Amino acid sequence: RRHTRCSRDWSSDVCSSDLVLKMMKFPDNTVRMLVEGLWRIRLMGFDSHTPYLRAKIEVLKDLLEESLDF
Repeated sequence: RRHTRCSRDWSSDVCSSDLVLKMMKFPDNTVRMLVEGLWRIRLMGFDSHTPYLRAKIEVLKDLLEESLDF
């Protein structure tokens, strides 16, 4: 399953899109998840709120600095 996470108050428009690898539920109602980050994304806006949040996104490319080291 893919999952997108942002700050809780949605104040940051840069998020990560993740793949849930494993989810464990514990007797005290806590949940632990192992996720793999797939992409950095920017939220462009929300399309709908029901039945699920659905958003338009832009995939952000990583910026690599060129080095003179070989």
